[in-house]
Amino acid sequence: SLVLDLLTSRYHNLSTLREESVENIMSEILPIVPKTAKIREVTPLLKHFGACLILIQGKLSGIVTKADLLDI
Repeated sequence: SLVLDLLTSRYHNLSTLREESVENIMSEILPIVPKTAKIREVTPLLKHFGACLILIQGKLSGIVTKADLLDI
């Protein structure tokens, strides 16, 4: 996978990666949008972040990704 390729290019073997803390490999915080957000509003966020978390009744309840838009 792309993620695994990126991680293994940074950490030359997986045993080194397993010893890393999550804070050293995590990505930036994903944007959070309400379930009522329009696709036109979310598209610019997906171009930058690749995914948005969905908030339903004040709780994180889902995720939408660039790949989800390919189905539209």
